[in-house]
Amino acid sequence: MANTPGTFPCNRGRCNTCPARIPSLTFWAQTGNRFTVNQHFTCTSTNVVYIFVCGRCSSLYAGETKRSLAGRVTEHLRSTKQNLPGYPVATHFNPPKRTWPLPQP
Repeated sequence: MANTPGTFPCNRGRCNTCPARIPSLTFWAQTGNRFTVNQHFTCTSTNVVYIFVCGRCSSLYAGETKRSLAGRVTEHLRSTKQNLPGYPVATHFNPPKRTWPLPQP
């Protein structure tokens, strides 16, 4: 199972990342670009490329981190809750009112 491509829950209590996880292997950007998940990972994985999908406008935000995905998502949540300027995720998800985790339409 650890070799099966996709995103999987970490099974840790009180995880901020897993509720927002989309169990899909393919994502399409508005530009027509296709992104495919080709490895097995959880929010505790490191050295990952990740994508956020806006539940309202379907925009994609792609990022990468060498640290754990959960740690990076926590930083995104903090910047959004504090509405910190200069953070693209915070800028996008603050006006108008948006919620986290973002539901998939």
